[in-house]
This record gives sequence, structure tokens and C-alpha cells, in this order.
Amino acid sequence: MNNTDLVFKNLIEIGQDSFIGVPCSYFNGMINSFYKCNKLYIANNEGEAVAIAAGRKLAGGNPVVFFQNSGFGNALNPITSLILTNKIPLLFMISLRGDTKLKDEPQHTIMGKVTKKILDEIGIKNQTLYSSVNLKRKFKKISQILNNGESYAIIIRKNFFEKVENISRLRKVKTQKVKYVSKNTGGKIKREDSLKIIKKNISDSSCVVTSTGYLSREIYSLGDSEQNFYMVGAMGCSLAISLGISTIIKKSKIFCIDGDGALLMRLGVMTNIFNRNSKNLIHILINNESHRSTGGQYTNSQNINFLKIAEACGFKNVACCNSVSELKNVLSFMKINAGPNFLEIKVIDGKFDSLLRPSISPNQVYKRFSNFLKVLE
Repeated sequence: MNNTDLVFKNLIEIGQDSFIGVPCSYFNGMINSFYKCNKLYIANNEGEAVAIAAGRKLAGGNPVVFFQNSGFGNALNPITSLILTNKIPLLFMISLRGDTKLKDEPQHTIMGKVTKKILDEIGIKNQTLYSSVNLKRKFKKISQILNNGESYAIIIRKNFFEKVENISRLRKVKTQKVKYVSKNTGGKIKREDSLKIIKKNISDSSCVVTSTGYLSREIYSLGDSEQNFYMVGAMGCSLAISLGISTIIKKSKIFCIDGDGALLMRLGVMTNIFNRNSKNLIHILINNESHRSTGGQYTNSQNINFLKIAEACGFKNVACCNSVSELKNVLSFMKINAGPNFLEIKVIDGKFDSLLRPSISPNQVYKRFSNFLKVLE
């Protein structure tokens, strides 16, 4: 049995159920293996991959996150401010480009020298695989570390896996006709009013992911719940987390409450929503055209047509709400109609009377939310 098959076999044996990441030619064999069993998820960038994997882990999955070390920097923010902050245990597989013992392209030189150092500095245990000797024992140890609530990284050197041709292909899906439930008419809703209406429309059998910044604090201030996952970092990753959840939770509604600045930061994830057939997702964009929590600096959203972007990305139902009555009607529609659904709400900023910070730790939020998802379908 070759190294690719051995590692794949050991990953399956310790319960890893999916492969989420950004391709590297070193991983073609592993990519092919997970593709054959329909458990391959290609992300647009490394940070997106980490967030999708986090969502899948929250819902009870056991993903492997893969990327080459040249993209490690892109993944570093969600790794430190989401994975390590919430203590969500993930297994990483990182290819070592710029290996100091081998000749490689100049752009990989620096990361080749510091990949292991960075992992050590941020507290992720790791090892470099040099051979298949004692592989079963190594993966048993890795499994124990993951089950103990810690993340782990496997560093893969060139030629550890056999060279093979890629066989993975994206399934071509005919785009569906988009329904415009409502269009932008130029008005705006008070921010607090919009969030209160959203909160009232979330059933006990739904889950909620809120973007970092004021949104998480505002939803918490309106009433804490085990069905809420409050993001405290990893700006721009709330939709990717929601997507990861939707790979396991197929029936219960998943509400992603996002901000315009955050969405623009990782807009590419919208292209994966249709590809993954996330019919139970309701993506709500609270658009105040600014970075409110950092002082109100403008975002580029004033000149962006988010409904057209959602339409181009394959969302089935899209809407922009400019009044309270319209918002209530659209939410009622989206709760009973299959999506994916995209709802933009144009808001006027205003301060909550009492804007609280979650009193429970990020790790408690993770454990409580993950337990809640176990009862959803």
C-alpha cells in the first residue's frame, strides 16, 4: 500500500470524514481519494477553508483542513481568532513548500523556513511526516490529541505522497431562476428594529451564526440562547461557518447574520453556497455601509448591488428590505421556502440602550452550540 492510501486509511480509521481546503499538487492523491467518496470541499482561499471546517466540526463532523504553507498567512486569522480562541479541535494537513532541504520557487522560501515555528508559536502541536513507519501509531496519538480538544497539524514534504493526476471535477449544475422577493426602494430601517424582528422570526429549531463586531453583541443583548454562535473574531467568516454547518444540518434553518464590511472581506464564499446546495440557509446582510464598531469608517457597499451578486452566485430567493412591514413579509416567505436565501437589510445605525458582551467564554459558546446542533436535522 502506498503512502497516499495508508494516510487516507488511517484518517478514516480515526474518524476524519472530509477534506476541506485549497489544492496543492502534493495532495492530488488525497484529493482524489476524498473526491471518490464525495467528501471533498474546495474553498476559494485558506481562511475560508478553516471557517467551513469549523462549521462542519460544530455540527458534529471531523474534517481535515488542507493547504500549502504559502497560504498559511491567509488562514492564520481564523486559526488564531476562531479555532484557537473557541478551542475548536481541527486537524490540519499543510504541504511544505520552500523546504530548506530542497530547491523550490523563490516565493516559498520564507514560509518554508518558518512554517513549523509559526505552528509552535501559536500552540498547535505538529509533526513532519518523513516516512510511513509507525503510521498507525502516529495517527492514534493524533486522534487522542484531537479528542482532548486540541488542534494538530501534519506537515507534508515533497514526494511523501506519490505523484498522480487530478481526477476531481466540479459537478455542473444548471442555475435556477432567481425570485426577487423584494427590491431596493431607497428607504432604511432602524438597526435595532431590524434585529428585533429577525430575532422574533427565528424558531427554536433553527440555529444562528452572528458576525464579529457589534452584531454578535447586539444579538446577545436581545436574549442569549444556546442556538446562537457568537463570533468574536475571524471577520468575514460567518457565512463560511454557516456553509460548513449546512453540509451536515440539511433541514433546520440556518440563519447567518452578517455585516457588509465582513461580507466584502470574504465575498468569494458566496460562490460555494449554491455549489454545496445549502437550501436551508438564510443569509441576512445588515448593511449600514460602514465599519461601525471601529468608528464608522465607510465600506465599499454603497456602490455594490448585493442582490445581483447573490443572483450570480445561485441564490434562489433574494430580497432587499427598506421597511419594517416588508422585512416581516420577506422573513415569513424565506422561513417556509427552500433556498439558498439572501436578504439585504438597509439600516440606519443607532445605539442599543444596553449593548452587552457575552458573559460566557468562547469555548463555552462552542460547546453549547455544538450540543444544540446535535438535536437538529
